[in-house]
Amino acid sequence: MSGIGAATPGASPEGSDPTSTPRDRSSAWRTSYTTVRKDLLAPTSWTNHRRLALLGVAAIDRSTKVLEVGSGDGNLSATFAELGFADLTGVEVQHELVAAQTSPTRTVVGSADALPVRSSSVGAVLVMDVLHHLDAAGIDAALHECRRVLRSDGALFVCEPGDTWVRRMLEPVVLSPLAGLTAFSRHKRTMLEHEQETLVPWLRGEREVERRYRSAGFTVEHAARRVLHTFVRLRPTHRPGDRS
Repeated sequence: MSGIGAATPGASPEGSDPTSTPRDRSSAWRTSYTTVRKDLLAPTSWTNHRRLALLGVAAIDRSTKVLEVGSGDGNLSATFAELGFADLTGVEVQHELVAAQTSPTRTVVGSADALPVRSSSVGAVLVMDVLHHLDAAGIDAALHECRRVLRSDGALFVCEPGDTWVRRMLEPVVLSPLAGLTAFSRHKRTMLEHEQETLVPWLRGEREVERRYRSAGFTVEHAARRVLHTFVRLRPTHRPGDRS
């Protein structure tokens, strides 16, 4: 479950250190991401199981070939293994995260807009906390790639930040000086600061997302909003030459 699916986070928002370079900012994001994931190691499995349940992943046949786009540190892949899935491949753009993975599942370096996977070769594609890191063109490219690699009888599962009242209430607190009181909260603030450039347009454009899904060749089968995220299950629309 990565924050990154196609490119490293963009420039920091106004008010952050103007002397830091894009490379420095990306490095800061990666450091905070790694630290937060490590600190959350204990509850991670429970959180993953809950998210996958909300997406309806439990109904998938365990022999299904699954592709996780933006697999990050591999923690979600480990949860899939716990559920009994044996054929899982992760794609992650950041070499450092791939090198640091301890999950037994296969992970390859690649980006969401150019997946290193054969067309119509997987039965399920999972995209969790990835799309909100991309600009509009990147989102469209990633969705089209998901459709390309997915079999006609497969499903796309998407979990992304939602514009919920809980998020609107908590985000100002996370970005405030109060977030500097603990090391954990400082790292969360760093991550959120570096994601603002693409996160804000994503949240404001939620109503346009369904149009993007349709344009990429999907229909929404189920959608739900819970606390901080939106959970969507999609099916491919039929296209000539599709393989089931």
